[in-house]
Order: sequence, then structure tokens, then C-alpha cells
Amino acid sequence: MSHDVPHEPPVAVHPRGENPDPFRLLVDQVREYAIFMLDTGGHVTSWNEGAKRIKGYVANEIIGRHVSSFYSAEDHADGEPERHLEQAKTDGQVEYEGWRIRRDGTRFWANVVLTAIHDDTGTLSGFAKVTRDLTAQRASEAERERLLRETDKRLRELRCLHRVAEAIRREPPFGELLEQIARAIPDALREPEQARVAIRFDEHAWAPERWPESGIQLTEPIRQAGTDRGAIIIAYEHFPAGDHDAAFSQEERETIRSVAVAVEETAARQQRTRELERYARELESFSYSVSHDLRAPLRALDGFSRTLARKYPDALDERGRDYLQRIRNASQRMSDLIDALLRLSRISRQPMQWKPVDLSSLAGEVIQELRDADPGRAVTVHCQPRLYVWGDEPLLRIVLQNLLGNAWKFSRHADRPVIELGRDPDHRNRYYVRDNGSGFDSRYVDRLFGAFQRLHSEAEFEGTGIGLVTVKRIVLRHGGSVWAESEAGAGATFWLELRPAKAVEDGNE
Repeated sequence: MSHDVPHEPPVAVHPRGENPDPFRLLVDQVREYAIFMLDTGGHVTSWNEGAKRIKGYVANEIIGRHVSSFYSAEDHADGEPERHLEQAKTDGQVEYEGWRIRRDGTRFWANVVLTAIHDDTGTLSGFAKVTRDLTAQRASEAERERLLRETDKRLRELRCLHRVAEAIRREPPFGELLEQIARAIPDALREPEQARVAIRFDEHAWAPERWPESGIQLTEPIRQAGTDRGAIIIAYEHFPAGDHDAAFSQEERETIRSVAVAVEETAARQQRTRELERYARELESFSYSVSHDLRAPLRALDGFSRTLARKYPDALDERGRDYLQRIRNASQRMSDLIDALLRLSRISRQPMQWKPVDLSSLAGEVIQELRDADPGRAVTVHCQPRLYVWGDEPLLRIVLQNLLGNAWKFSRHADRPVIELGRDPDHRNRYYVRDNGSGFDSRYVDRLFGAFQRLHSEAEFEGTGIGLVTVKRIVLRHGGSVWAESEAGAGATFWLELRPAKAVEDGNE
């Protein structure tokens, strides 16, 4: 048994008693199109099922009303209903699209074909009107166009960033690199032919031969270590019509910012590379001196002084023996310095073995070694757990041996010595070693990481002056940086920037 929901049958105007035309009945049943007739004045005379579905009126509500009922107020003001009827009279048929109004007041996008109907004598007898609801199709086309615009925009941005990445990968001279980046940036802009791009960083700069004399420009600073070092400057001489207040979109600004960050990182990396190369040259010079110029006379000095003390003990008085012991102590200290230099040389040359390294575990081992070597000290140590970084474990152990060893040494006179190892909560790649020891005068912080530079006398604290040079060399080899903060008598904090091994910390490896 059928349970179809009843609906009002379509209504057509037929002369009383006349049998309806089968074709007319078919038209009345069509649901995909609104098909209805108008008299010569534009009033509705018939109404099919599709008209009811699309426009929302049933037949007895609309038959006799003027076709302008479906037009918006704006269309009425422009006289569109009358113009369409007149055009159909003149041309025989007119097709147009526009917004139309349903019975409930909502709008839909309509495609309309209005045809003039003439009798056998050629006299106008009315109009036939066929309307299609294209709202969904129009929305789909609009969305497709939007996606195409977004895709095109994204492709331009990616093309720009790819060209920048390729330029960086080739590692040309920095001035040439800036030129290549500046020439790549227009790929990401809406008006690449109208854009002019200039870029500068420190003493390097590139700009086109012709720069717009007027117009709005965008300046994106290039920073390093928190200070402005240059800028990317983009200017349009001619802007898109009516778009002067938004000459540069948010997407363009974000892309240019990405380029600026790439320049910052490249400059920082090249600076670290130059520092590493300079340190390597210095070390090679040191190593040559150690190997060829220092070892032989030092061995002679130590050997003869030892022989003198053994064979002629009675030939020297107490002061002479003291002088001889001082000579031997000085030669031993010099030997220790030479050994430190040779270790530094080996550190710079040995290959890196990259893997996740647990700084927390390494620090625990180093602290235990310090406690075993100095069992009389009571030092409180706080070590944040699961501090994983990517690096070479033996080299990072040397970093912690020097930093924790210094913290242990320079907190010797503190009432309650405390040493900490942790990570900056605001910067995932920053780690610190902190103590509450003697500290140092911050005016001399630039000397801290130089070879043989000491901010305390040897009588106060022993050492060779090579430890922090070694730390900096290792951190640079890891692509990071190291610096210190302190006040005399208020302890010291040494900061390390290293790449975190996040997956290990999160328990995913």
C-alpha cells in the first residue's frame, strides 16, 4: 500500500469543459524547472509543480499576481521587471541571471528564459517563463574559484620559499645571496611585475636600479640576537584598484616574514661557521706550537730539575730547594696546559656521532665523579629529569664536565652551595647550569670564552683557562650557542642552545 505524502496538485488555467493537452499536463508535473505563463501585462496565468517547489507559492496564491513579485527591491528600483518584458517583446526571447525572492523572503540565484508567445496572426498573447534554481551550483562555482585562487596563491608562496631555500642551499657569497632572495620574493606577491624589492643585512645590500618615487611600501625587519640587522623592503608603484589600504595581504606578510627568518638563520649559521673556522685556525697554530716548540724544552726543563734535586740535594740550601720545587711546579702546570690544548685540538677534529643524548643522566654521572673526587664537600644538586638533546654523547659529557666542574669549584666558598641543571620553560632549546658561587664581574663576560682567559687568580681557584673555550667549541659544532650571566659574588648561569630530542622526551622513542 502506498503512503505517499499528498501534495496540492498543480493548477493550470484551462477553459471550462475543455480537455487539457497531455503536453500541458507533463509541463505541470515538472519539478526541476519553474514553468509558468504570463499574460501580456506580465501577470501569472499558470503555475507548475516546479514553480511551487522553487518559489514556494501554491497556485491559488500567485495566479493573477504580477511577475515583479519575484524581484528584489533593488531590481524594482532599476526597473528590471518591465525591461525584461519589453526586451522579450522586441527580441522574442531573453535569458538572464540574478537573485530572486521566494515566498518566505529568502533569495535564490535564478537562470531565467522569458519567451514572447504570439498567436496565428502574430499578435502577442503572453509570455512563457522558465526558471532554474542555480544557487547550489553558483555556490559550488564560487567555492571552486576561491579554492583555485587559494591554490594559486599558495603555489606562488611555495615557489618563492623554494627559490629562497635553493639559494641558501647553494651557499653563495652573502651579498649574492641577498640578491637571489630579493629576486625570488615577487613570486609570492599579487602584483609581481609591479613589485620592487630591496634587501639589506649589515654591510650587505641589494636594490633594483629603479625604485618607486611614491606609493606604499612594506618593511620587514631582519633581526639577530634581538637587534635589527637589516630589512626586506617591498614597494608597489601601482596598486590593485581600490586596494590601497591593504596593498599587502596577511599571507604576503607571513611569507615575507618567513623569508626574513630564513635570512636571520642563514646569517647566524654563517657567523657560527666563520667563528668555528677561526677557532680551527687558531687551534691548528696552537697544536703546531705544542708539538714542535714546547714539548722538547719542557721535557728538558723538567728532567734536569728532577736530576738536580735527586743528585745534588745537599748542594742547595732551603731557599734553593724551594726555588727548584717552584720550577718543577711551573713545568708541571705548563705540561697540564699543553695537554689541555691537545685535548681541545682533538675535540675539534673528531667526527660527530649524532643521537639522542640524555643530559640529565650525563650530569648525574659527572656529579658523582665530582663527589668521589671531593668527598668532604656537601653540595645540593638539582637536575631536571629527561633533558634529551641531539648531539655527540662524549663531546656533551666534556661540556658538562667543564660547566658542572666550574660550578662545583666556584661554589667552594658558598655557605650552602647549590648547583642546578635545567631548561628554560619559555625556550625549549635553551638549557642552563647555575650555581650560587663567587660569580664574576659581568663587564668581563666577553673574555670568558677566550683561550687562557681567567677572571680569578690561580691562588684563588685553580684551572688552565681552556675549559670554557672547549665548551664553546663543542656547542658550536652542535650548531648551538653558549653565553653566561653573572654578578660578582652572586653566582653564575651558563646558557646552552642545543637542539632538543623532543620525541625521546615525550616517550615516543
